[in-house]
Amino acid sequence: MSRQRRRVGSTLRPVIHGYAVRDFVRGLTAPFRGARLIVASPPLRRLAVMPVLINIVVFIAGITLAAIAALSWVRHLVPGNDLLRIAVQILAVAAVLVAALFLFLIVGNIIAGPFNSRLSQAIELQLTGRAGAFATTVRQDVGRSIATTAGRLFLFIVCYPPILLTALIPVIGFIVQPLLATLYLAFVLSLDFSDFVFERHMARFGEKVRYIRDRRALYLGLG
Repeated sequence: MSRQRRRVGSTLRPVIHGYAVRDFVRGLTAPFRGARLIVASPPLRRLAVMPVLINIVVFIAGITLAAIAALSWVRHLVPGNDLLRIAVQILAVAAVLVAALFLFLIVGNIIAGPFNSRLSQAIELQLTGRAGAFATTVRQDVGRSIATTAGRLFLFIVCYPPILLTALIPVIGFIVQPLLATLYLAFVLSLDFSDFVFERHMARFGEKVRYIRDRRALYLGLG
């Protein structure tokens, strides 16, 4: 019986891995499919111009300022020009860039939010023939928005400081920290850029997190 179970497990494992790889590739190619859809539709193109411009400006400004600040801070903190300073610079820049991306994504989404919401709804309507939405009051919308923002902030406070501390692990810290930071950033990006659709279908922040967790490979590629 145990041998039979092992055989079943061994036959299912490649299938599971195959689904994971397929979903990861789908996530990677999603922006290109979205771009083709928008380019092929004049109404969608008009809706996409403003959020694209806003995100480009915010992204370039945020990354540039964060990198300059990180390098300047490390230059004063660790004098000299040895390997230690270079390693600290790499870790500091990586940490600051992830934090800056997180913060500037929030800023960018706040500024471009109304445009992104209209674009997301138009795309869903074009693809499915309907764009779901909650029949809620303004008070409920505000409450849901506050809960979502608080949930994101809570995850950042809980997850990111421990990720930074992994850089202090001897020998493997410089590998583990960027890897964990990349995975966390992929999750944040996936949540941020899916939230315009989630808002029309999911009432609670926990539901959104569980939805992404159940489709890890897909959203890792998207992030």
